[in-house]
Parts: sequence; structure tokens; C-alpha cells
Amino acid sequence: MHPLSARGSLIKGGRFNIGADLDRKSQPTFPALYCAGNYETAYLEKFGAYEKGPVYAGHEYALRNPTSFYVVLLNGTVKNIFDLRRESNLMSFIKVINNFGLPDELKKLARELRIPAPYLANNTHLLNFTFLTPD
Repeated sequence: MHPLSARGSLIKGGRFNIGADLDRKSQPTFPALYCAGNYETAYLEKFGAYEKGPVYAGHEYALRNPTSFYVVLLNGTVKNIFDLRRESNLMSFIKVINNFGLPDELKKLARELRIPAPYLANNTHLLNFTFLTPD
């Protein structure tokens, strides 16, 4: 596969894969290429752990050979930016998701597990907070 190929995003488990439980006719897959700002971020995103972890390297946790990961330096010009930091940019999205609801089973499960009840981000402030708060 070419280093700049987006084919991997279309396979099950790919970064932008919509999942097997959704209807592919109404929600088709689309190719996507993930780009990170630096090598460390790209590695962490790919393997879920740092390259030089305290016990194992990230690729060892993922049971992958370190040669299965390629880094390519990209130069280019950004033509469009969707700034998540501006709450006004999120209004159209909020209008779409504002009527979504959580399944009762999920709320019940949270009570049984004695964890905080799940919630939906139904306003721009909460959505912005959800997007920009580190895990």
C-alpha cells in the first residue's frame, strides 16, 4: 500500500470506519488519511502507547512489528479549517444531534455499575468541552 493511501481507513477497525452495525447504504464509508503534527503523536495514535514505554514499546502492546509503521513527512497548504474552539461553528451540528436520546438500557447499566449517568452534548458549550478536554 502507498504511504499516503487511505485504504486502511475503510477496513473494519480503521480509524474512520463507521462500524459493522450501521447501514452502509445510508452511511457509506469514506477514505480518510490521518496526519499527525509530529512522529510521537502519530506513533501514540497508531499504537495507543508511547514508543519508549516504561515496560513495553507501543508496537509491542499492539503485537505489531515496528516495521509495520511508516512515517512520511508531508508539506502542503491547508485550504479549509473547521475550528472546534469557536462554539458558533458547532451550532449546525447541535441542531442535528439535539433530538438524539440515550437508550434506557445504557442509563440502567450506569446505575447498576454505580458510575455517573451518561449524557449527550446537547449545547455548543458542552460539545466544545467534550471535543477539547484531554482524556
